[in-house]
Amino acid sequence: KSKGLVAGLIKADVEGGGFQVIKGSVNTLKEQHPVIIIAIYHCVDEMFGIFDFLKNEIGGYMFEFHCENSLLANLCEFCIFAYPKSLMN
Repeated sequence: KSKGLVAGLIKADVEGGGFQVIKGSVNTLKEQHPVIIIAIYHCVDEMFGIFDFLKNEIGGYMFEFHCENSLLANLCEFCIFAYPKSLMN
């Protein structure tokens, strides 16, 4: 922000650290409302915490849940795609 940059997209698959990424991005999320693509399959905090946090603490997002790598039997890499509602107008 201090250099005039705007975050348009945050994409992360950080092996269980996704919730920390989201919590550390609170100011950016509230001020700039970037699109978010984040893996949520590593642990319970990611699976349930990220969605609840974005919905209840940040607000202003619409969500899609995607299953990537579905070719692998019984393994699915779930991701949340969060789009700012302002993009949908």
